[in-house]
Amino acid sequence: MTKRKNTVAWGLLALALALWCAVVYIGLSITGSAHDRREAAINATHARESAGYAQRLSVLAEGTKTEREALDKIVGADIATYADIIERVGERAGLSVRVENAVPENIAAQNDAPAKSVIFIIESQGTFSNLLRTAAYLENIPLPSNVQQLEFERVQSRSAQPWFLTARIRVYTTTPITS
Repeated sequence: MTKRKNTVAWGLLALALALWCAVVYIGLSITGSAHDRREAAINATHARESAGYAQRLSVLAEGTKTEREALDKIVGADIATYADIIERVGERAGLSVRVENAVPENIAAQNDAPAKSVIFIIESQGTFSNLLRTAAYLENIPLPSNVQQLEFERVQSRSAQPWFLTARIRVYTTTPITS
């Protein structure tokens, strides 16, 4: 009888261990599938957000197409076109504006840059009010530029145009510049 009890006890122990192994296996399986479902949900959400972002970016790019083309047209103009635009500023102010010099700014450092800059030296002579108006027009010129320096100088002559203006303007371009 003892032998039978031992055999039954060992059998029940083996059955209990097998059941515990089954419970652990099922628990790990449930946890793993829950993790897989959670990972799939995260990936699906990420894919939806990426598609939405790409769609918004596409709509934004399409909506700004004409503005980008206009900007490329302005920035891609050659240096002679910029000089003509600058000289026409004087006509609006009632003066003659001369581009005395156009110098590429640090051309060695700009070789690989998509945008390059050119410094224009501009001179004009006239009344102080006309020169101030010209300076204001130069500040608001429709080019990718900024005025670096303005110098007003009173000329010691008895002419009708006693003031002299020298301006330094940096203009940005995508046109290749050669020295």
